[in-house]
Amino acid sequence: MVVWLAPVAAVELAPELRLPGLDQAQPDIRRRPEPPRNITPRTRARPELAPLGARIGAFLLFPRVDLKLGYNDNLYAVDERTTSDLYSVLSPRVDLRSNWSRHALRLGANLASGRYRDVSREDYDNWRGFVEGRLDLGRASTVFGNAAISRQQEDRASPDSTLGTEPTTYRVMEAGAGWSHPFGRFEARLDGTLRDYRFDEINVAGLPAGTLVGEDRNRQAARGEARLRYSMWPGYGVFLRGAYSTLDYDAPAPNGINRDSDGYEAGLGLDLELTDLIFGSAFVGYYRQRYDASGFDDTGGLGFGADLSWNVTSLSTLHLEAQRSVQESIQPGASGYLSTDVDLELEHELLRNLLLVASTRYTRRRYDGIDRQETLWQYTFGANYLANRHLQLRLQVVHRQQDGTGDGRAFSQTFVEQSIVLQH
Repeated sequence: MVVWLAPVAAVELAPELRLPGLDQAQPDIRRRPEPPRNITPRTRARPELAPLGARIGAFLLFPRVDLKLGYNDNLYAVDERTTSDLYSVLSPRVDLRSNWSRHALRLGANLASGRYRDVSREDYDNWRGFVEGRLDLGRASTVFGNAAISRQQEDRASPDSTLGTEPTTYRVMEAGAGWSHPFGRFEARLDGTLRDYRFDEINVAGLPAGTLVGEDRNRQAARGEARLRYSMWPGYGVFLRGAYSTLDYDAPAPNGINRDSDGYEAGLGLDLELTDLIFGSAFVGYYRQRYDASGFDDTGGLGFGADLSWNVTSLSTLHLEAQRSVQESIQPGASGYLSTDVDLELEHELLRNLLLVASTRYTRRRYDGIDRQETLWQYTFGANYLANRHLQLRLQVVHRQQDGTGDGRAFSQTFVEQSIVLQH
């Protein structure tokens, strides 16, 4: 078994702040259709509750509108003088999917328009448009690709949040392509992605010299990955993976430092599938990040990742995810930070139309070049009530607790959201 992860909804600057999804999981368009395996509460088919969509020739159109009402007790994620507020988010979206026997194509667009009751400068209008597809070659080979453009807002709890009078907004153009082919007991896969980040200028005063803000953060990121898997016997496989990435900033930092870098990863992993009870993938290896600036030391060490699931019962599934990665930082004197993330998530089908999701995520950030470390705990609970094909009612509660040493940032934040989902 090979673990394929569907593309995330948008490029995130602080992926450790991502919240568990309450939507039912959709098939990964990059894979050819196959019989359902490793069923969990969120992947279990519920045809009587699934949206029907509108047929347009050989396509199905799925329109949807989410209306969210929430309360945040620490809007700016600070340690003192916290600000709380009520907010609403209107999120219309459309999703057009092909209904072909071979190949696949998907197009979509979504908008998230957020409004705060008192702190109107935090209002936002984020959007994204995307296209992705798969071309089936012969009996087994597959070529896939995607492209997207989006406007996003940096989370105030992000380690790079500047606490400016307005939130940091940015645009991302991304494109990716890949190829996979099984031959005998082997399977080869190649993936490549390109991303271009454009940040809007913000009004920030009192920051240390050399801090990256606004257009100083504009950059292009490229990454290529190769993977070769060998199936030892049904349900078990080993794989080798290697990746190379580059990061090119448009201009040096305000203090004149060139922040361009490149890096590589190499690792050995294992896929496993013990019937439908325990399944997933894990790997260990080595990573190295090299910086053009002579003042930044290269970093490297043990790399690892895991995505494992355990069907405790037919109605409950426990997920474990772990990852170590090098992330960019706006802090002067820091080449970046090493992020170590461990996430434990439980999904439970209380009723056939009532899904519960609870998770605990631990993140440790260790900055290179400066005295700063941060430890973040994020606890979430969510419920999704599927009333019928057209209506869902949702509740999500999130608590974040972050501690820092040196110049690290500390805060406590809790927010509660209620949502109504209308779909066809």
